[in-house]
Amino acid sequence: MNNILDALTIGDLETLEDHGLDIDALSNMTTPSARQLVPLIYVLQRKEQPDLTIEQVRAIRLSQLPEMLAGLMGDDADPELLGHVNSVPKTALMSSPGLLSPLA
Repeated sequence: MNNILDALTIGDLETLEDHGLDIDALSNMTTPSARQLVPLIYVLQRKEQPDLTIEQVRAIRLSQLPEMLAGLMGDDADPELLGHVNSVPKTALMSSPGLLSPLA
């Protein structure tokens, strides 16, 4: 997880905190929940896709997560995290739209 922390800016951390994911939770993440993955993927992916929305991240299929995270993290991909991503319950990714507030 340190690989992800190294890629984040202070602004990224602020955005994550705005969506309920603080640095302690991020640094201690072993099996990420959907509530952790949505803002994390949003922050990491918007570096390449500035127009990305939270709703688009929520639409990502569970089967796409390991490949997406590996692509976002490049050579620094954490195999332990990628292995745990498959353990996220599919129903967790289908949470209510109010799970995270859209960005203003």
